[in-house]
Amino acid sequence: MMKSILLASALLCATFTIAQQKNTVKTQGSAQKKVETKVSNTEPQDKKEVKKVIVDLPKIEAKLQGTEPLQKNQLFVGKDIYDDIYFTENNILKKKGKYSTTSYFSSKLGNLARVDLQNPMQLLLFYKDMKSFVLLSKELSELMVLDITTKFPSMEPTYIGSSTKKELWIANGANGTVTRYNLGTLERHTVYTMKEKEAKYYSSTINSFFFVDQNNLVKGIDIYGKEIVSYQMDSSFDKIQILDYDKMFYTLNDKMYFVDMLKAKKYEINLEEKSIESFFYNTQKLSIFADQKINNYLIKLP
Repeated sequence: MMKSILLASALLCATFTIAQQKNTVKTQGSAQKKVETKVSNTEPQDKKEVKKVIVDLPKIEAKLQGTEPLQKNQLFVGKDIYDDIYFTENNILKKKGKYSTTSYFSSKLGNLARVDLQNPMQLLLFYKDMKSFVLLSKELSELMVLDITTKFPSMEPTYIGSSTKKELWIANGANGTVTRYNLGTLERHTVYTMKEKEAKYYSSTINSFFFVDQNNLVKGIDIYGKEIVSYQMDSSFDKIQILDYDKMFYTLNDKMYFVDMLKAKKYEINLEEKSIESFFYNTQKLSIFADQKINNYLIKLP
């Protein structure tokens, strides 16, 4: 079972330069959009005709497998490797399986900021406002509650995620460091320092930690702090999920893209949705949340 969990967690969890020469704008990357602006000289200078030619991105087809409705005020979080659904409702975490629904709520910890589903046998909940995290069993029973600042008062945790050997990833907004925290010894050690104190986005797998800086540069490190990826996106994003050091999904303006960072190739996902509130990918299954419905797709990545 642990091998399955590690395999799933590995699944969970462009160089972009603007070269403006006269009237042509080009975006690097053979699979990225190329925009050429042409100016007609047949009109007066103040009435120039601008024509834009956009080369479409290669497409990835998504096959709809089914739809699961959620009620009003229920927000989709994700799915685990057993296809159980996790969602929140009024700050309550709920898990819906085939035969039952369980829930967890803490009145003392404030707003739930993040749910880590990498290990469904030990879920991690991060309460950023209270600088605390909670570990839950698969039945959503409370295993541990810990305020990071009790022992380390100077820390400002902006992200907490599960890692290996009873350790956690912690991004410290106080000084921009990435720390590994041991649940057994309750000790920490810093493995990396970011240039900025706080990133736009954080993500992690069991073996890797990722962040996206204010310039949309994706960086990733391993458990020893060694950089394993540095990739410049060609745009901003609305939602994003980094699967591993070489692959990610993101949405922008209700369109969804898949990027192979290693090959510097970008694809557009063909979907039926006109709007995308959130999404979650796990083992060839892509779940899109929109209009209080979870639409489940089967996709084959290139």
